[in-house]
Amino acid sequence: MGPFPARYNDGLVARTRPILVEIAPDGLTLRSEEGFQEHWPAAAIRAVDLPARPGPVVLSREGQPGCRLVFDDPVAHDALRRHLPDLWRRTEKDHRAVWRVAGWGMAAAAAILLIVLVMIPRFAVQAAAAMPESWERQLGARVAGRLVWLLAQGESSAAGPAECADPAMREAMDGIVRRLAEDKAHAYTIHIANADLVNAFALPGGHILMPKGMIEFAGSPEALAGILAHEIGHAALNHPTEAAIRTGATGILLGLVVGDFAGGAAMLAVGQRMLDASYSREAELAADAFAIDLMKGADVPLEPSAALFDRLAEKEGDTMEALSFLSTHPDTRSRADALRRAATEESGISILTDTEWRALRDRC
Repeated sequence: MGPFPARYNDGLVARTRPILVEIAPDGLTLRSEEGFQEHWPAAAIRAVDLPARPGPVVLSREGQPGCRLVFDDPVAHDALRRHLPDLWRRTEKDHRAVWRVAGWGMAAAAAILLIVLVMIPRFAVQAAAAMPESWERQLGARVAGRLVWLLAQGESSAAGPAECADPAMREAMDGIVRRLAEDKAHAYTIHIANADLVNAFALPGGHILMPKGMIEFAGSPEALAGILAHEIGHAALNHPTEAAIRTGATGILLGLVVGDFAGGAAMLAVGQRMLDASYSREAELAADAFAIDLMKGADVPLEPSAALFDRLAEKEGDTMEALSFLSTHPDTRSRADALRRAATEESGISILTDTEWRALRDRC
């Protein structure tokens, strides 16, 4: 049937030339006035674009992916549809396959989001509550080791050992913990990281990481006790174990999805997650309330902690001195106000002697 006018490019040179095309059930026969002639078998014809009318129909030939045959004539479109119906059926089938794949992909993505955002957090709460204490302690020790290593790689890390082990320094820190936790002091292990970072981290199993930068910024044993009490609150409320399980489970799930499943990688992710830890606002406020009760029960004054938060708030907005401690916690001023509201008659009993405080602040 035809011939029908068309535009042809062989894909070898940047030249499109007019051509006449005979359309038949066995394929297309192309002829030009210059004597060019070529036959395209029906089975070798592929659709590049089969638009709804109006619009050109663009075809190519299998084995010659660069060539293009363009029909602008609507009458030619009808002839192509009548004589080469398989071309349309193949294209529609391919389109349906693409949409099916896209649909399955969207469903899989939605399922992963449901698992990560809903199922894993619920599982983490239950698993953390059921985890044996010995397992929790081992997990915390491994994460602490990983965190100390990560901090040691940072540019802000001070010279010297990655973790401070000076006996006088450790005894002073343990003295604060004993003052706060009394008979439960044995449940907490403080790791003093030799790093300038102004932050503190509660880890699974009662492990707490306290960088030297946080000790120095605290400025007093009482203010440091407030930071420790907050991290003990997180530990006592099981927040770190829940976060570790949630991160590990998410890492394993995503590792299975992308084909990079490895226990070491999961542990690295847990360690990094603790460095970037952001508990929910509710969890932070719960740890704050726990810390206030802990300090009041231990006769530790609250004003130094409130003053510490005032100093932290002064640094907010200064991008050169922004503290990571601020980024994941409730409004700093409101925390200082909450401490002052909770304060009653302040104790005059020092937590540490001047000698003990100097050992904690200046050694390592």
